[in-house]
Amino acid sequence: MRAGRRSRQPTVVVLDTAPVLAALFQNEGPAARLRHAWQAGQVAPLLSAATAQELLAALAFRRFKLSAAEREELLGDLLPFARVVQVEPGTGRSANAQLQLAGAGQADWLVSDDGLLRKEAQKQGLASSTLDAFVSLFSSGISRFP
Repeated sequence: MRAGRRSRQPTVVVLDTAPVLAALFQNEGPAARLRHAWQAGQVAPLLSAATAQELLAALAFRRFKLSAAEREELLGDLLPFARVVQVEPGTGRSANAQLQLAGAGQADWLVSDDGLLRKEAQKQGLASSTLDAFVSLFSSGISRFP
């Protein structure tokens, strides 16, 4: 599909834990625009058991001072919009949960602030970028990435 052409199919993305946390906690800026994009069905985040566990563990960090009810409320902003993918443990070329999920879920894009993870994704033929770069591209009118 050519860049800029509108599509009804959402961009299927694997979101590393940090961009998900930013999207859940921030009400302005690129992270909030990402959350609005998944809530509008323009972006379809993928989740596996392993990535969901990472997210749950991160939300339980003491520094966030979240009650169980607050964690549940935040998850309610993501889980109804996520596609859950079964990932076989130890499959694929990488032991990284995000890269395994990308392969199993046929992701279009990986969003992470981890440069090494993005580099590994690109080696495997998966487009990747930081949260800010992804939202910038998405906001520029490209509804689906090639």
